[in-house]
Amino acid sequence: MMKLRIFCTGFMMLLLFAVQTSFAAHPLVTDDAGTVGAGKVQLEVTGEVTRDKARVYSEDMGGHFTEKTRGGTVGATVTVGVHDRVDVVVGIPYQWYSVREDGERTGRAEGLSDISVDLKWRF
Repeated sequence: MMKLRIFCTGFMMLLLFAVQTSFAAHPLVTDDAGTVGAGKVQLEVTGEVTRDKARVYSEDMGGHFTEKTRGGTVGATVTVGVHDRVDVVVGIPYQWYSVREDGERTGRAEGLSDISVDLKWRF
């Protein structure tokens, strides 16, 4: 019994150090088979913020420089039930990002991204 306990403990420790890093993000599709129902409205709001810092080498820049990138996304999805079995879904995302090289801003953009209009019909 003691050998089994030592083996299990060693195996669990091995698994602890065998993990890889993971990236958490919003699912690509958060849809279900149901509809909201006639005359009902559903609102979903999501958000994401990103930051990255890297030391980059470039011959054009004459050596190494630090590049910092920041950005994010805020999205709203509105679902309206036009019938008990039919929904109209509108998705409106807003995105922004900023890039700095050695403290000097080299890129920046913000605004609405691809707006989607979907029709969901439950058979």
